[in-house]
Amino acid sequence: MTWAHNQRGKPYRYGAAGPYAFDCSGLTLYVFKHALGKYLPHNAAAQYRSVQHISRRALRPGDLVFASFGHGISHVGIYAGSGYMWHAPHTGSHVQRIKMYSAHWYYGRIIH
Repeated sequence: MTWAHNQRGKPYRYGAAGPYAFDCSGLTLYVFKHALGKYLPHNAAAQYRSVQHISRRALRPGDLVFASFGHGISHVGIYAGSGYMWHAPHTGSHVQRIKMYSAHWYYGRIIH
């Protein structure tokens, strides 16, 4: 969680994977590479395909949360616990910790 927190306030930029700007999958790619030495693809749907799928009940801080808005996986963030997530939301915004909003969520865990 420290690596995610340290990116707080950095701007969203489509296609960016740090260290100065991020898109959603670029943030998760960067955090897991630096925190755990784990490599993820730079695409939310591809990241979903590359992790172990888990239930909401099994979700714990550091797991990935994926959103679907009716046309496949289109967003990814890092679960921070207590219903919050770290993410890089959209153009004009920045990396932030937010309460998870309404969407069809899927969950994944990177196996160490």
